[in-house]
Amino acid sequence: MEAYNAYLKGVYHFNTFAKEGLEKSIEYFEQAIARDPAFAKAHAAMAASYDMLAESGYLRPDDAYPKVKESAHRALEIDATTAEAYTLLASAATFESSRG
Repeated sequence: MEAYNAYLKGVYHFNTFAKEGLEKSIEYFEQAIARDPAFAKAHAAMAASYDMLAESGYLRPDDAYPKVKESAHRALEIDATTAEAYTLLASAATFESSRG
């Protein structure tokens, strides 16, 4: 229950789409993962936060996308049906292919 509550707080802060909110969402997703390392949706949400930081120009893509990929892959290792993780891997691949 503690992991899920931290996850929900992370989702709340993610939905602000502000730099501070996205950074705060990562803190909450980290708390959720610390409480339940097998919480696939928390790993996927962490990937989404890093993706949004990059897409919004708050974090350099070269710094964000390795974290996106790491978190998304972890989510899929836990639960291969985590659709959000596939979407985030596609976002990372799009970034990498646009670099030439």
